[in-house]
Amino acid sequence: MKTVFLTKNPGCSRRALDLARLSAYFSANEFEVVDNPKKADYIIFVTCSFMKSKVDECIKKIKNFRKYNGEVIVLGCLPEIALSSLKKVHEGKYLSTKDIEEIDKYFPDFKIKLKDIPDSNYISSASVPSLKICSGCNDKCSYCAINRAIGELKSKSLKQCKEEYLRLLGNNLYIDITADNVGSYGLDIGSSFGKLLLELDKISPNEIKWQIKELHPFWIIKYKKELLSLIKKGRIVCLQSAIQSGSERILSLMNRYNNLKEIEKTLLEFRLANPSLNLLTQVIVGFPTESEEEFNMTLNSIKQLGFQSVQIFPYYDAENTIASGIKEKVTKRIIKKRMKTAKKFAIKNNIKVLDIPN
Repeated sequence: MKTVFLTKNPGCSRRALDLARLSAYFSANEFEVVDNPKKADYIIFVTCSFMKSKVDECIKKIKNFRKYNGEVIVLGCLPEIALSSLKKVHEGKYLSTKDIEEIDKYFPDFKIKLKDIPDSNYISSASVPSLKICSGCNDKCSYCAINRAIGELKSKSLKQCKEEYLRLLGNNLYIDITADNVGSYGLDIGSSFGKLLLELDKISPNEIKWQIKELHPFWIIKYKKELLSLIKKGRIVCLQSAIQSGSERILSLMNRYNNLKEIEKTLLEFRLANPSLNLLTQVIVGFPTESEEEFNMTLNSIKQLGFQSVQIFPYYDAENTIASGIKEKVTKRIIKKRMKTAKKFAIKNNIKVLDIPN
């Protein structure tokens, strides 16, 4: 029996779900999934590379895998985000996230293809189940290279989402509704995120609670009515939305939704509808041309918008992005200083600083 070692570096939950799906794929084709790369004929490494430290981490792991006898295959976002760095350390096979189903060409004898393996709903046996409603992203944030790796928006049908959701109910009280860009659901199939939420709500027992991740502020405004009603009734208990900056000028350079007053107004309504709502956000520190004043505006926004938790990321130039072409950079020294200041500010104001998820 052939053996395979499957692993990933810490990062987003969608790549962790990909890893779980791959495990099912190899098991279905009578491979033994082993827990040590020394025992493996194949080493499958699913990469998350949305920031420089993640890229560096991936490269280090790939170098380490070369000492084993197993063939290394690199999957995930690294091949699109930092291909030049990957090729310096890896001459073997690789596929980006959007091309993951092409893995079949590396295993032509497999009778069961990856497309026949459904999305996994669990990262681990103890985790909150995830309903992945779509993949890909059509947004064009100027700093982001992830959209190249994950491809264009591809939504599941409303029927498929409902069927998958019903299977998850069971003994689970909490369900993560997730995607690479969750609010864009349905745009490619003539449906909408708001419609999906209302349809899922209709078939949900009262005790079921939702956590919604990766909801761009634009979608919060667009689907305010639907979100507000579901927050008010206690269905939505956790909402993650990345504001990224407290400066409308910087947000414009990022090609992000930049009406901060509208965001503040909407989030206040959410908070009033359900004071126990858990609000999470993400910000980027040191985007090109960011002034000290604009950095402080970001800190104030985290506080004023009522977020309980925040992830703080240092800006870095991802390969072949619009932002990487902006000449006026914030120095690494200043970014490092602002990162420390931001974390201290959050802690002082009782805002939890979240680590990168595993």
